[in-house]
Amino acid sequence: MKEEQIRPARLFDRYLEIALEDARELLAEATEFDEVACPACTAAGVTERFDRHGFQYRCCAECQSLYLSPRPSAAQLDQFYSMSKAVAYFATHFYKETEDARRRELVRPKAEMTAEWARRLEATGCLADVGSGYGTYLEETRELGVFDDLLAVEPASRLAGVCRDKGFRVIEQPAEAIAETVDASCCTCFEVLEHVHDPLRLLGALKRIVRPGGMVLFTTLTASGFDIVELWRESKSVMPPSHLNLLSTGGLRRLVERAGLELVDLSTPGRLDVDILANALRDRPELQVSRFARQILAAPEPVRRRFQQFLQDSELSSHVRIVARRPGGDPSA
Repeated sequence: MKEEQIRPARLFDRYLEIALEDARELLAEATEFDEVACPACTAAGVTERFDRHGFQYRCCAECQSLYLSPRPSAAQLDQFYSMSKAVAYFATHFYKETEDARRRELVRPKAEMTAEWARRLEATGCLADVGSGYGTYLEETRELGVFDDLLAVEPASRLAGVCRDKGFRVIEQPAEAIAETVDASCCTCFEVLEHVHDPLRLLGALKRIVRPGGMVLFTTLTASGFDIVELWRESKSVMPPSHLNLLSTGGLRRLVERAGLELVDLSTPGRLDVDILANALRDRPELQVSRFARQILAAPEPVRRRFQQFLQDSELSSHVRIVARRPGGDPSA
C-alpha cells in the first residue's frame, strides 16, 4: 500500500488547507482553551514545546506523548467538528474519491482482524462500533457473519442516517452518553482517540459499553512512530486542532491501565511510515531528518519494505492498534 492510494496528495493537501482555515477561526476563542497535563499519564513535566499553526504542542517528560495544551474545551470541539469546513470537505470529496481504496486496503483488513480477535476472546455477540461514520466498516463486518448483532454509535445526524440507510441499528449519541445502556461483547473505535478532548473519558465509555470480560479494540496514531518521530513538528499528522493526542506507545499502555482495562495486545501494523517520509522529503527536500532516515529512503525497494516490516514488528510504526478486555466475568458470557 502507498500513501497516494488512501490520501492522494491533491485531495489531502486541499483538506489540510481548509483545516488550517478552520483552525485560525478557532484560535479566536483561545482565551477559553483548557490547560491540561499529559492525557496519557497525567504528568505535568514537558521536555519540549513548539508552536504549530498558532497552537501549542507539548512532549511529556514521563511518557514522551505529544499533546495539545492549552486545547479547545469539549464544548468548543463539539462546535468545531459540527461546523468544520474541513470535515465537510472530507465527506463530500476526500472520502468519496478514496472509498474503494480505503475499503480494500484499510477497512476490510480491520474487519477481518476484529473478527479474528473476537473469536479468540469469545466476544462474538453484539459488536458496537463507536464513530461509525459511513458504516463502511460495519458493512465489511456484516459480510463476515461473525457477530450476532451490529450496532453503530454515531452522534453526527447525517452520518447516523447513512448507517440507518445501510440497515444498521444506530444510537445517535456520543459513546460517553450511552455507555451504561449498551451490553455489547465487543466494542471497536477507529481513529477517534487522537481527536477527543479527554482520551481517558473515551476509554472509560468504551469499557462500560462492553460487559465484564468483553473486548475493546481501538486504533489511533502514536508519537512513537517512525515518520512522526522524524518529521515531528513538520509531520502532517501534527495537525491542530483535530489531532490533540499523539500518545506514545508507553503512554497508551498507561492510559489503558488508568481506564481499568486489561491490555491484551498492543501492535503497530502501519504500512506507510517509509512512504510518508519519502513523500514529505520529495515535496520539501529541505526538511531536517536523520542521516539514518535518508539512508533508508535511498535504499532499494526491498530494503525499504523490510525496514517497514521491522517498524511493524518493533512497535515503531505510527499506526497503533490496541486490544483490551474489561476485567471480570466469563468472556463468553
